[in-house]
Amino acid sequence: MLDELRAVVADAFNRERMDDGLLFPAKGLILVKHSHTTDWMDTVYEPNLCIALNGAKDTRVGDDVFQISAGRALIVSHNLPVASQVIRASPDDPYIAIVLKLDVPTLHNFAKRIDKIGFDNDGAASFAVDGVTEDLVEAIHRYLESAEDAAAADIIGPAQFQELHFRLLKSSQGGMLRELIAQTSHASKIARAIDIINANFARPLSMAVLATQAGMSESAFYQHFKSVTRMTPLQYQKQMRMHEAERILTSGVATVTEVAFQVGYESLSQFSREYSRKFGVPPKATRQVAV
Repeated sequence: MLDELRAVVADAFNRERMDDGLLFPAKGLILVKHSHTTDWMDTVYEPNLCIALNGAKDTRVGDDVFQISAGRALIVSHNLPVASQVIRASPDDPYIAIVLKLDVPTLHNFAKRIDKIGFDNDGAASFAVDGVTEDLVEAIHRYLESAEDAAAADIIGPAQFQELHFRLLKSSQGGMLRELIAQTSHASKIARAIDIINANFARPLSMAVLATQAGMSESAFYQHFKSVTRMTPLQYQKQMRMHEAERILTSGVATVTEVAFQVGYESLSQFSREYSRKFGVPPKATRQVAV
């Protein structure tokens, strides 16, 4: 079935006459193809499932590096700043993957029924790699097929989209998602704290205030935040500031000084040092390329 799904994705790119890039065939689905290896690319992952169908990719979260290759999947349960690189790909043997963007409200809709079934929640985490189950591959394959028929996409597509989430919740990786949707779990509390940081990343970060808003003691909050995200709250905030700074600089709509203050830095020199350390080039160089 994995070979069949890989063929379907490859055919989709052939029909679009695209050698590489992204396709968006149905709600929440992204098809990915790279014919060459890549350098490390910084990005922010939203909750998603990524199944490698061919080739291989490394993803760095904090100080840890995870690898997926054909038949392996990574699942992300929280918004996370990461870096990734395609490490095995060629024109004749490209990296091919399929991404399912997880819909957290859909997960929440299953919460009460999952509780009744009595699955164990096996610990808070934000990132995991595992093999992909046959039933999930089959469900994705059916969802892709339905997307090619307008009537099927309209009538049964929404139910198939929900099925994908349910099969994920039942999988070996589902514990981290069940933790995410459990209102009193550590993962859910950390998710709320992440939302607060993302909405206010340019402001000074108070550990005590964040812990209170998450409903935890300060020491417990720090411990669980690092366990879930593999970085401290301050490190997370800095990563989000850097990603936003790069986005603004790439757009060319603001000067380096303006960007530094927009993302929360009071010292231009400190911003320049940290930006250069993160991206390997000074912020001025990023802006010059943009303009």
